[in-house]
Amino acid sequence: MTLRYLIVLLLVQVLVSSLAAREITVTDALTLTGSDMEILQDAGAALTIEDIVKPEKRALFQADPRPTPYFGFTNAHIWVKLDVKSVGERSNWFIEVREPLLHNIELYSVAQNGKIERQSAGRLRPFDEREVKHRKILFPIVLEQTTSTFYLKFQSRDYLSVPLKLWPRREFFMAELGDQLILGLFYGIVAALFLYNLFLFISLKDINYLYYILYLGCFSLFQTAIDGLFFQVVTFSPPWLSWRIPLFSALASGVFLLMFAHSFLALESAPRIVSYARTALLIAIAAFAILSLRDNTMWFATQYANIASLLTMLFAIGVGIYRTVRGYRPSRYFLAGWLVFLSGGMAASLVNLGILPPNVLTRYWMKFGFIAELLLFSFALGDRVTLLKAAKEEADKQALETQQRMAADLENQVRERTSELREANATKDKFFSIIAHDLRGPIGSLAALFTEVIEDDGKLESSLLGIIRKTTVSTQQLLESLLTWSRSQLGEIEFRPEIIKVDAVARETMALVEAQARAKGIKLSLKSDGRLAARADASMTSLILRNLLGNAIKFTGDGGSISVEIKEINESIEISVSDTGTGMPEEKARSLFRAGVKNSSTPGTNAEMGSGLGLILCREFTERNGGTIGAESTPGKGSRFWFTLPAAENKAEANLVREAL
Repeated sequence: MTLRYLIVLLLVQVLVSSLAAREITVTDALTLTGSDMEILQDAGAALTIEDIVKPEKRALFQADPRPTPYFGFTNAHIWVKLDVKSVGERSNWFIEVREPLLHNIELYSVAQNGKIERQSAGRLRPFDEREVKHRKILFPIVLEQTTSTFYLKFQSRDYLSVPLKLWPRREFFMAELGDQLILGLFYGIVAALFLYNLFLFISLKDINYLYYILYLGCFSLFQTAIDGLFFQVVTFSPPWLSWRIPLFSALASGVFLLMFAHSFLALESAPRIVSYARTALLIAIAAFAILSLRDNTMWFATQYANIASLLTMLFAIGVGIYRTVRGYRPSRYFLAGWLVFLSGGMAASLVNLGILPPNVLTRYWMKFGFIAELLLFSFALGDRVTLLKAAKEEADKQALETQQRMAADLENQVRERTSELREANATKDKFFSIIAHDLRGPIGSLAALFTEVIEDDGKLESSLLGIIRKTTVSTQQLLESLLTWSRSQLGEIEFRPEIIKVDAVARETMALVEAQARAKGIKLSLKSDGRLAARADASMTSLILRNLLGNAIKFTGDGGSISVEIKEINESIEISVSDTGTGMPEEKARSLFRAGVKNSSTPGTNAEMGSGLGLILCREFTERNGGTIGAESTPGKGSRFWFTLPAAENKAEANLVREAL
């Protein structure tokens, strides 16, 4: 009798569970809530898919009333059951797990005949094992008009949540265009601030800028982890590092934040309790980093490191308020930055602790706050430099008044300082002029194109894609030229002269642009006896020739020709590039290589755009190699650009090079 009663009870549970099950019918993208899923917590982490599909286990699945089910820090396996069907015909979909930091997720597709197919992804899984090679965790599925059943198993040693979304594949990739634009804008701003403040640190040698850029870099690394970009780019990362990289980067950013606050706010004179609190936080961060090295204490370090992060942010707010009340002017920006960022940082930590549910607002709140904080920190550093400059000027004034005998020396120092400032201002003006003129056009074009797409219900025609591609390519070329130019100005490009085979360098460089020339039907030719050698930097020589060839291709029409000629003139090797292109007036040709002149870039024969920086780089690299550069041109008849390199002085070495040829 008891056995019969148990069997009847089990059948009733199965019936009730099947009646309560939510069948999801989809037509377009759908963000799943807890009521759309059936969830089972496997506290012992021992159940397999074969166990789960049994009727007695399926009866234990229950819906979750929360919008996004989350379980905090748990060792349990979380099973999710989805019954989905499509209104339309058989189609391809994605199940997106909207939390890239989850350690291990497995998807099981159960066919009508009982066949089970398995897919896996997650932070601890090699990126190459993913079915879809994407920064987001995606599982490709096929939906039909009949109900399809899927089981997902979640396992994470950090906080665990179940944010799911169903996407038609085409709709997902269209939405991803917008996500990529936002991420590109975010990381572009972060990179610009990083490089700008790195330049200031190199120029001013102020330790505050070093702490600031280290904090910025570590926190940006943390952002790449929570965005899934780190695991997409660093595919060779071992599992133990992939597991720890978000924690390590967050803890490191906390260390550099404490160092920055202590140095920037001049806390040496603050009450001892401030120093004690800072030391305690540093010890706690170091302890959590050490604990995270062992697998069996990693969960403890991860959970309580979030508390340390909250305390670190509260410490920064506290000392910011203290220094602001004490009248330290730069601390106003410091405090404002943390007040903006604190809300996002606290929200992220509370999500990690399982107190707040993860959603769109809590996931991106910290990112927007981080940008605002970085900008305000930059203002704070600038304000501090202004105060230091004002104090220095006052000290100089007093020194001039009290030490007349040093007037001549001080006057010379002021003259040198003025010359340096004038040169720095000229460089700055040129830099911002390039940015204003060469970035405004393509960025404005992209904005107009995306506005047109939005107004056209998100439809992106192939012709618009071509325009977007051409605009982004020209913008990329500008940024690459700007980066090379800035590295040249900072002396980061090392000059390594050697005996080079000019003919070999020319052939290798021409091979790099051969596809570009072939696309316009342009014939490339080289005239050289193949026996000339020069003493120069090979990479710089290649860059100069590549820029000249690129310009020639740009302004040569379809079916034209470009010739490269190498000859020896007065103990110099002359390399010239002649084209049958559009040409230019002599006045413009004479001003192309002048560093103080910003030549507006003329569109090429196929509307190609340039930045005008390439020829300035050619002049700088040519002069560094001890040569000269020039151009000759006639409108409508083409142009001839040439540069010289010193011929090899050591005839024995030159002969060896010729013999090698």
